[in-house]
Amino acid sequence: MELDRLIAKKGKRLNELATALSKKLAATSEMRTMRFKDETLRVQCIIPRYAKEIIDDIDDELADFLGLSSTAQDFVVNYDYKYRMGTDVSDEEQVPASAN
Repeated sequence: MELDRLIAKKGKRLNELATALSKKLAATSEMRTMRFKDETLRVQCIIPRYAKEIIDDIDDELADFLGLSSTAQDFVVNYDYKYRMGTDVSDEEQVPASAN
């Protein structure tokens, strides 16, 4: 099974990255207040762009495991950029994943 192979090959490193990502997202999160007609709700908002370096490291580990070419890895990183970071790649200079 692929998951068993992933865990055996990359499990320790992915666990370290997941822990680092969780800590970074918590540390850089913002509490926001939403006011409604009769009540107020406070929510914790995470902002993934503050953890981009860690997310890129996770992408690198998964790309290595999957055997993706640098071109394929660049495509994944840049395609997902606007959803992960809250902006469009065209808004900023594209940075190849291999340069991270």
